[in-house]
Amino acid sequence: KAQTTLDTASNLVAEASAAADFATAARLLHRGFESAKRANTATIKCSSKSSGGGKGDFMKATLSGDVNLSFSTAKLAPPLAQASTGLDLLAINGSDVTGVGTGVGISVGVLYSSVTGPGTYPVVPGSNVYRLGANAADYLATSGTITFTTYDLANQKLAGTFSFTATQSGGSGTVTVSNGSFSTSKIIQN
Repeated sequence: KAQTTLDTASNLVAEASAAADFATAARLLHRGFESAKRANTATIKCSSKSSGGGKGDFMKATLSGDVNLSFSTAKLAPPLAQASTGLDLLAINGSDVTGVGTGVGISVGVLYSSVTGPGTYPVVPGSNVYRLGANAADYLATSGTITFTTYDLANQKLAGTFSFTATQSGGSGTVTVSNGSFSTSKIIQN
């Protein structure tokens, strides 16, 4: 399932690069990013049932606004990073199945080509907080930063902090993500 969804994302990015105007390209890139996030979610589910990341891997944050939660990834679902050169995206994803409703997830992305090593970078607009269950909602980042204190793709190690504000897709709600931190030792390359 994850591979099929990722293939869809790659096709949308290819269509975006051939688009005749910026608005169409932006729409296709957004759909491609959403498809890539769904692939990440499917991958997280798979990895939580298999080897996933290391025992010290985590993602934590404080969520306030429409979602109020001390977010922390479960022991069986360590965060994963995905480096997608085709989408020019490096995303760190985590989910807390003990959260509001049936779960809350966070995806923090940065433009892959802009990261040169440890440092602070702006999060991409597709970074988000998503709430699953009966009150499902997707909150897309409007501004924020991610700071890499460890950036070692060769050894699959990333660590750092993040914060961002997000607005509900198709709605008026907001979520503020503060005190975010992560460490992951599993990077999926595609």
